[in-house]
Amino acid sequence: MVRLLREASEAPGFSPLTALWLVAARNGVMLDIDVLGAAGIVALAALYIWLLWVTWRGRPAVRSIGDAFAGYLAAALAFRIWYTAWLFPWLLLENRPGRRLVAGLALLLAAQLSVVVYGHVRVFLFDYEHAEAHVTGVLLVFALPLLLGVARPGRR
Repeated sequence: MVRLLREASEAPGFSPLTALWLVAARNGVMLDIDVLGAAGIVALAALYIWLLWVTWRGRPAVRSIGDAFAGYLAAALAFRIWYTAWLFPWLLLENRPGRRLVAGLALLLAAQLSVVVYGHVRVFLFDYEHAEAHVTGVLLVFALPLLLGVARPGRR
């Protein structure tokens, strides 16, 4: 229990910003993790302000709430697989399920599969190397669902 609490509150990991930090450090560029975290907060605040504005102008609130959760997933220093559950109810409530639902379902599946990447693949394929595992996990969890959502043919 203590490990879960520490992981969820203190240790950065499994997120795009943490992958950037690890890759930069591997290439000799030392980025300040606190600055990256602050940049994520600023980006998230800007997204939330924009979402409030477009919702005020008529965008469906359900869609904006889903985007707010997705923005948090992308901007946080620590990503945990249960965070994807926050997004799912809002995807189901949309009036026109389509590409966003496909991307959301792919996110749920990819997040579950990321445990294999950060565990077995990191140990056996990447020889315990965190940077490679993080980049692979981030591509799986964040890029693949977006690509699948975009690739899904629209309804006619």
